[in-house]
Amino acid sequence: MTARTVLTTSFAQTLASRGPAPQEFPQTFEMNPAITPKVIWQMAVSQPTAVLAGLELDRWSKDRFKAYVAGRNGVVHILDASPLMVRNSWETKGRLEEIGTVQVGRNPVSMAFARHGEGSLPLLPTTASGDQRNPDPRNNLFYVACRGERSIDAVVTWQGQGQVYRRIKDSRMGDPVAVSVAVRGNIVSVADFTGKKLLNFRIGTIYDSRNDKTYPVGDPNYDFEFGGEMPLLGQPFLVNTANLN
Repeated sequence: MTARTVLTTSFAQTLASRGPAPQEFPQTFEMNPAITPKVIWQMAVSQPTAVLAGLELDRWSKDRFKAYVAGRNGVVHILDASPLMVRNSWETKGRLEEIGTVQVGRNPVSMAFARHGEGSLPLLPTTASGDQRNPDPRNNLFYVACRGERSIDAVVTWQGQGQVYRRIKDSRMGDPVAVSVAVRGNIVSVADFTGKKLLNFRIGTIYDSRNDKTYPVGDPNYDFEFGGEMPLLGQPFLVNTANLN
Protein backbone atom coordinates (compact mmCIF):
# COMPACT_ATOMS: atom_id res chain seq x y z
CA MET A 1 0.00 0.00 0.00
CA THR A 2 1.49 3.35 -1.04
CA ALA A 3 1.29 6.65 0.83
CA ARG A 4 -0.98 7.94 -1.96
CA THR A 5 -3.33 4.99 -1.39
CA VAL A 6 -3.31 5.58 2.35
CA LEU A 7 -4.29 9.23 1.88
CA THR A 8 -7.14 8.46 -0.54
CA THR A 9 -8.74 5.54 1.32
CA SER A 10 -10.19 5.10 4.77
CA PHE A 11 -7.70 5.94 7.53
CA ALA A 12 -9.49 3.48 9.80
CA GLN A 13 -9.05 0.79 7.16
CA THR A 14 -5.34 1.55 6.97
CA LEU A 15 -4.97 1.29 10.75
CA ALA A 16 -6.83 -2.00 10.75
CA SER A 17 -4.45 -3.42 8.14
CA ARG A 18 -1.29 -2.81 10.21
CA GLY A 19 0.82 -5.74 11.26
CA PRO A 20 4.09 -7.65 10.88
CA ALA A 21 2.94 -9.90 8.02
CA PRO A 22 4.21 -9.04 4.50
CA GLN A 23 0.67 -8.41 3.21
CA GLU A 24 -0.17 -6.06 6.09
CA PHE A 25 0.63 -2.36 6.25
CA PRO A 26 3.33 -1.35 5.57
CA GLN A 27 3.72 -3.92 2.81
CA THR A 28 7.09 -5.14 1.59
CA PHE A 29 8.39 -4.47 -1.91
CA GLU A 30 8.21 -8.21 -2.64
CA MET A 31 4.52 -8.31 -1.73
CA ASN A 32 3.68 -5.12 -3.66
CA PRO A 33 6.24 -4.51 -6.45
CA ALA A 34 4.34 -1.41 -7.61
CA ILE A 35 5.65 0.56 -4.61
CA THR A 36 9.32 -0.29 -5.25
CA PRO A 37 11.34 2.92 -5.79
CA LYS A 38 12.73 3.32 -9.31
CA VAL A 39 16.22 4.64 -10.02
CA ILE A 40 15.88 7.28 -12.76
CA TRP A 41 19.31 8.94 -12.51
CA GLN A 42 22.60 8.47 -10.71
CA MET A 43 26.04 10.05 -10.38
CA ALA A 44 29.32 9.08 -8.76
CA VAL A 45 30.38 11.07 -5.67
CA SER A 46 33.63 10.38 -3.85
CA GLN A 47 32.88 9.45 -0.23
CA PRO A 48 29.40 11.05 0.08
CA THR A 49 28.59 12.16 3.61
CA ALA A 50 25.31 14.15 3.55
CA VAL A 51 22.37 15.03 1.30
CA LEU A 52 19.74 17.79 1.26
CA ALA A 53 16.77 18.47 -1.04
CA GLY A 54 15.02 21.81 -1.66
CA LEU A 55 11.48 22.22 -0.30
CA GLU A 56 10.10 25.57 -1.40
CA LEU A 57 10.61 28.37 -3.94
CA ASP A 58 9.45 31.97 -3.70
CA ARG A 59 6.63 32.79 -6.13
CA TRP A 60 8.85 35.25 -8.01
CA SER A 61 12.06 33.26 -7.85
CA LYS A 62 14.08 32.92 -11.06
CA ASP A 63 16.00 29.98 -9.65
CA ARG A 64 15.05 26.30 -9.66
CA PHE A 65 14.54 23.50 -7.17
CA LYS A 66 17.90 22.05 -6.20
CA ALA A 67 19.38 19.19 -4.20
CA TYR A 68 22.82 18.93 -2.63
CA VAL A 69 25.24 16.07 -2.04
CA ALA A 70 28.31 16.65 0.15
CA GLY A 71 31.54 14.69 -0.12
CA ARG A 72 34.15 14.12 2.55
CA ASN A 73 36.57 16.46 0.72
CA GLY A 74 34.22 19.38 1.36
CA VAL A 75 32.83 19.61 -2.17
CA VAL A 76 29.05 20.06 -2.20
CA HIS A 77 27.52 19.03 -5.52
CA ILE A 78 24.59 21.18 -6.68
CA LEU A 79 21.91 19.20 -8.52
CA ASP A 80 19.02 20.46 -10.62
CA ALA A 81 16.04 18.74 -8.97
CA SER A 82 13.39 20.75 -10.84
CA PRO A 83 12.17 17.83 -13.01
CA LEU A 84 11.12 16.06 -9.80
CA MET A 85 9.61 19.08 -8.02
CA VAL A 86 8.03 21.47 -10.53
CA ARG A 87 4.28 21.83 -10.01
CA ASN A 88 3.52 25.32 -11.39
CA SER A 89 3.91 26.91 -14.80
CA TRP A 90 6.05 29.78 -13.45
CA GLU A 91 8.71 27.43 -12.04
CA THR A 92 11.88 26.76 -14.00
CA LYS A 93 12.15 23.18 -15.25
CA GLY A 94 15.55 21.93 -16.33
CA ARG A 95 17.26 18.56 -16.53
CA LEU A 96 18.08 16.21 -13.70
CA GLU A 97 21.85 16.74 -13.57
CA GLU A 98 24.73 18.31 -11.67
CA ILE A 99 24.89 22.04 -12.39
CA GLY A 100 27.79 23.12 -10.16
CA THR A 101 29.72 22.72 -6.92
CA VAL A 102 30.63 24.76 -3.86
CA GLN A 103 33.56 24.20 -1.49
CA VAL A 104 32.93 24.06 2.25
CA GLY A 105 35.03 22.78 5.15
CA ARG A 106 36.47 19.27 5.40
CA ASN A 107 34.23 16.32 6.26
CA PRO A 108 30.78 17.93 6.02
CA VAL A 109 28.50 15.49 7.84
CA SER A 110 25.18 17.34 8.18
CA MET A 111 23.23 19.96 6.18
CA ALA A 112 20.09 21.90 7.14
CA PHE A 113 18.20 24.72 5.42
CA ALA A 114 18.49 28.20 6.96
CA ARG A 115 14.68 28.61 7.13
CA HIS A 116 15.09 32.39 7.58
CA GLY A 117 16.03 34.80 4.80
CA GLU A 118 18.86 37.30 5.04
CA GLY A 119 19.85 40.41 3.14
CA SER A 120 23.05 41.48 1.38
CA LEU A 121 24.05 37.97 0.39
CA PRO A 122 26.53 37.20 -2.42
CA LEU A 123 25.50 35.74 -5.80
CA LEU A 124 21.79 36.58 -5.57
CA PRO A 125 20.52 38.97 -8.28
CA THR A 126 18.61 42.16 -7.60
CA THR A 127 15.29 43.46 -8.87
CA ALA A 128 14.90 46.49 -11.14
CA SER A 129 14.53 48.66 -8.02
CA GLY A 130 17.86 47.41 -6.67
CA ASP A 131 16.41 45.16 -3.97
CA GLN A 132 17.83 41.68 -3.57
CA ARG A 133 15.55 38.88 -4.62
CA ASN A 134 14.15 36.47 -2.05
CA PRO A 135 16.97 34.14 -0.98
CA ASP A 136 14.69 31.06 -0.81
CA PRO A 137 15.87 29.86 2.63
CA ARG A 138 14.37 26.40 2.03
CA ASN A 139 16.16 25.90 -1.24
CA ASN A 140 19.17 28.23 -1.66
CA LEU A 141 20.42 28.83 1.90
CA PHE A 142 21.74 26.09 4.16
CA TYR A 143 24.14 25.37 7.00
CA VAL A 144 26.78 22.63 6.90
CA ALA A 145 28.36 20.99 9.94
CA CYS A 146 32.01 20.52 8.92
CA ARG A 147 33.50 18.07 11.37
CA GLY A 148 37.01 18.34 9.92
CA GLU A 149 37.10 22.13 10.39
CA ARG A 150 35.11 22.21 13.64
CA SER A 151 32.89 24.80 12.00
CA ILE A 152 29.36 25.47 10.78
CA ASP A 153 29.44 26.93 7.26
CA ALA A 154 26.51 28.95 5.87
CA VAL A 155 26.11 28.55 2.10
CA VAL A 156 24.13 30.50 -0.49
CA THR A 157 23.55 29.17 -4.00
CA TRP A 158 22.18 30.70 -7.16
CA GLN A 159 21.57 28.38 -10.10
CA GLY A 160 24.82 26.36 -10.30
CA GLN A 161 26.98 28.70 -8.23
CA GLY A 162 27.59 28.57 -4.50
CA GLN A 163 29.53 30.48 -1.84
CA VAL A 164 30.17 30.27 1.91
CA TYR A 165 28.99 33.58 3.38
CA ARG A 166 29.42 32.83 7.10
CA ARG A 167 31.58 30.48 9.16
CA ILE A 168 30.72 29.82 12.80
CA LYS A 169 33.70 28.70 14.88
CA ASP A 170 33.81 28.62 18.67
CA SER A 171 36.28 27.09 21.11
CA ARG A 172 33.34 25.48 22.93
CA MET A 173 32.31 23.62 19.75
CA GLY A 174 34.78 20.77 19.40
CA ASP A 175 33.03 18.10 17.34
CA PRO A 176 30.00 19.36 15.33
CA VAL A 177 28.20 16.41 13.75
CA ALA A 178 24.67 17.78 13.21
CA VAL A 179 23.02 21.15 12.67
CA SER A 180 19.45 22.48 12.75
CA VAL A 181 17.68 25.86 12.61
CA ALA A 182 14.72 26.85 14.80
CA VAL A 183 11.36 27.60 13.20
CA ARG A 184 10.40 30.64 15.28
CA GLY A 185 13.73 32.44 15.38
CA ASN A 186 17.02 32.48 13.52
CA ILE A 187 18.82 30.25 16.00
CA VAL A 188 21.26 27.53 14.89
CA SER A 189 21.55 24.43 17.09
CA VAL A 190 24.59 22.15 16.88
CA ALA A 191 25.20 18.65 18.23
CA ASP A 192 28.72 18.23 19.64
CA PHE A 193 29.43 14.49 19.62
CA THR A 194 32.57 14.11 21.71
CA GLY A 195 31.66 17.16 23.81
CA LYS A 196 28.35 15.50 24.79
CA LYS A 197 26.34 18.70 24.46
CA LEU A 198 24.10 20.88 22.31
CA LEU A 199 25.08 24.47 21.47
CA ASN A 200 22.98 27.39 20.21
CA PHE A 201 24.04 30.38 18.11
CA ARG A 202 21.75 33.35 17.51
CA ILE A 203 22.04 34.76 13.98
CA GLY A 204 21.71 38.51 13.44
CA THR A 205 19.09 40.69 15.06
CA ILE A 206 15.97 38.92 16.27
CA TYR A 207 12.66 40.75 16.66
CA ASP A 208 10.13 39.46 19.20
CA SER A 209 6.81 40.57 17.69
CA ARG A 210 4.80 39.23 20.61
CA ASN A 211 6.58 41.49 23.11
CA ASP A 212 7.73 44.14 20.61
CA LYS A 213 11.38 43.73 21.55
CA THR A 214 14.54 43.66 19.42
CA TYR A 215 17.63 41.63 20.30
CA PRO A 216 20.78 42.58 18.34
CA VAL A 217 24.02 40.63 18.56
CA GLY A 218 26.26 41.68 21.44
CA ASP A 219 29.43 42.28 19.37
CA PRO A 220 28.93 44.36 16.17
CA ASN A 221 32.02 42.70 14.66
CA TYR A 222 30.11 39.43 14.33
CA ASP A 223 26.74 38.60 12.82
CA PHE A 224 26.14 35.69 15.21
CA GLU A 225 26.31 35.21 18.97
CA PHE A 226 26.78 32.20 21.24
CA GLY A 227 23.50 31.52 23.01
CA GLY A 228 24.43 28.80 25.47
CA GLU A 229 24.92 25.06 25.71
CA MET A 230 23.20 22.08 27.28
CA PRO A 231 25.26 19.13 28.56
CA LEU A 232 24.02 15.61 27.79
CA LEU A 233 24.67 12.21 29.34
CA GLY A 234 25.46 10.64 25.97
CA GLN A 235 26.95 11.59 22.62
CA PRO A 236 24.39 13.32 20.33
CA PHE A 237 24.51 12.50 16.62
CA LEU A 238 21.31 14.23 15.42
CA VAL A 239 19.50 17.43 16.36
CA ASN A 240 16.23 18.94 15.18
CA THR A 241 13.99 21.78 16.30
CA ALA A 242 10.27 22.27 15.78
CA ASN A 243 7.49 24.63 16.86
CA LEU A 244 4.62 22.89 18.65
CA ASN A 245 1.53 24.83 19.70
